[in-house]
Amino acid sequence: MKHTAMWSILLILILSACKSEQGHGPDHERRIKLAEQKVDKIMEMMDLPEYGLVKMAKEGLYTSDDFLQAGTDMIKHGRDMKGIDYPDEDFLKMNQEMLDAFDGFEVALKSKNEADIKANWEAVALTCKKCHDVYD
Repeated sequence: MKHTAMWSILLILILSACKSEQGHGPDHERRIKLAEQKVDKIMEMMDLPEYGLVKMAKEGLYTSDDFLQAGTDMIKHGRDMKGIDYPDEDFLKMNQEMLDAFDGFEVALKSKNEADIKANWEAVALTCKKCHDVYD
């Protein structure tokens, strides 16, 4: 009788362990890999406009046609991050913060108000840095 009880307990422990690992099986790993590939592709598309924005911001060229275009391009590519299926709540929260910052940046770019553009660019840059500090 003792052996039967021990085997039952062992079987319950094994089944519990298997059940808790379901969320981290091959489908979970595939989901992460696909999300990371998509993020990498989007980041590559954002690299060039971001480089230009940083350079022009240092020179205070917030209302130049080139800054306005680079900002628009960065927003366009960055919005592709919407709906990323990544199973990490912190990533999803930071991603939403970036998307929200893009909304403000877009409004500022359209206004062509230098102070608004500068403030909203800094908000975008901060959200980018925050996420890259964790995930790079």
